[in-house]
Amino acid sequence: MTNVHTSSVEWDGRDCDGPAVLHALRQAERAPAAEGRIPMQATVLNLILYVPRDGGTGPDWARVAARIAAVHPARVIVLRAAPGDEHGAPPRLDAHITATFRGLGPGSAPPVLYSEVIDLKPRGDLALRWIDLLQPLVMADLPSSLCWLTVPPGPDFRWDLLATVVDHLITEADRDNPGSWVRMVSAARQHRMEVDDLGWPALTPVRLAVAELADHDPVRVLLASPGATITVNPRLLGYTPTLWLVAWLASRLGWRARECLTLDPEPAPRLWFTCPAGEHTEEERAVEFSRQAEAPLLTIRDARRESLLTVTLEGHTVRAAAEWPGLSVPLVRRHDLPEDDTAGRIVRMLNVWHDPIFTQAWEVFARLLGVHTEEEIV
Repeated sequence: MTNVHTSSVEWDGRDCDGPAVLHALRQAERAPAAEGRIPMQATVLNLILYVPRDGGTGPDWARVAARIAAVHPARVIVLRAAPGDEHGAPPRLDAHITATFRGLGPGSAPPVLYSEVIDLKPRGDLALRWIDLLQPLVMADLPSSLCWLTVPPGPDFRWDLLATVVDHLITEADRDNPGSWVRMVSAARQHRMEVDDLGWPALTPVRLAVAELADHDPVRVLLASPGATITVNPRLLGYTPTLWLVAWLASRLGWRARECLTLDPEPAPRLWFTCPAGEHTEEERAVEFSRQAEAPLLTIRDARRESLLTVTLEGHTVRAAAEWPGLSVPLVRRHDLPEDDTAGRIVRMLNVWHDPIFTQAWEVFARLLGVHTEEEIV
């Protein structure tokens, strides 16, 4: 097996400006040319990590960017968000660039520019005009994802300007306060961005287990049963992921939210939906929130209490079980939850790019919170 030789070129700039960063980036990309070897470019996308300013308790974003760049051929731009007190302050920019090359060894031709990491720390007015800073650094002929990993923007944010740079927004919704996140996603979708969330893949094992059980007729009958009781426990995964699970079920089964959700001072005890019950009739379905900390993540039981579907968490494993009359032992499906690793979650999201099922569930989710969706506005 041939060993792949990896080398890198770095540049560090203090109190610089955008043109200086762009010039340094071009110099770093052409570094092998000094040895007479013109590099080929392997980059397939731009990835912007819009993250909190240093000093918090979150991940080491420079390390996260380096881990992503080690396994994904991308131009990764780390942009540190302004702390909110930058108005009127003099513009200042600190930057660090790492360009990584791969080849078969010294002297082999040609080397490959595999990835780049551009770490930007704007201050003053420059931090408030960060989209202007991004525009010349983003390769316009490649798709661009922006991971928004800090607080949502205010109502006057220039989504129209961001849409000239970014076509895919990746968010990280607050586990227990989804309202501002939903409005942010709605604004991005109105400007024709695809949107995904880093928390959504955590529900994949749950959705997969339920879908596998639904391959059996008694489970499909249970899911469509008008008298079935449906209970969820938001304490296990968080309030927002649990609402995603409900929204996914509703989108798959054709339910429509009957009323908006009350979040203040705490979630309402149940959600009401209408669903088709025949060619010209509808019926009501209620999803209740359990008050018991040890309750399953999801419980569905028919009116006669003969059929039952439960989803529980056993450590890092999802266990879904179904019971119905005539079945000697419960039918069980298990799937492992993904690791809670920021770099790994972002790479998995980039590999998938966009999940249309998330969009369908988000439509239901937004209506639950009383936020108009793109389809309703246009």
